[in-house]
Amino acid sequence: MAAEHGPAAAAAVLAAAPDVADTRYAVLLHDLVTADPAAWTADPPAVFTVSR
Repeated sequence: MAAEHGPAAAAAVLAAAPDVADTRYAVLLHDLVTADPAAWTADPPAVFTVSR
């Protein structure tokens, strides 16, 4: 999802998960950012705005 639709779309999916507080999402987010840090840090406001 993140590779195809970008970090903002992936953040929205993660934020909308019914069990978003589960630690698996933190691990998944860490793995996504580690895999492509430039994509996740290119436009932080877009990622943070979507994930609220």
